[in-house]
Amino acid sequence: MNSLNDYWISEAILALSPDSVFVVSGTTEDDISWSNDVEHPSWEDIEAKAQELLDNYLAKEYQRDRKSEYPLIREQLDKLFHDIENGTLDTTGEFYNAIKAVKDNNPQPEEDEASWYIKL
Repeated sequence: MNSLNDYWISEAILALSPDSVFVVSGTTEDDISWSNDVEHPSWEDIEAKAQELLDNYLAKEYQRDRKSEYPLIREQLDKLFHDIENGTLDTTGEFYNAIKAVKDNNPQPEEDEASWYIKL
């Protein structure tokens, strides 16, 4: 396990057992205080789920980086408007180049490229 803290352990418990009432005060099994009689997950399941959630979070860092760099929506719409007026609603336009710059500066990891596609 790496970088697991009480936040990821709590998130794992909630994902595995949404009806559980508990307090997490650390990073070991003994640091969980259960407050209700709902069957709770095993420590091994909690650790595995916490690691999965952390890994998923870390894999999406490029998305969080992009979000902070994209122009404001009003600026994007303004660029689109001008591109339509100028006949440059293609890869030469301001809108395309502004978005492409953000994507180029924060590339999507190869292993994640197809994860958002709906598989039929």
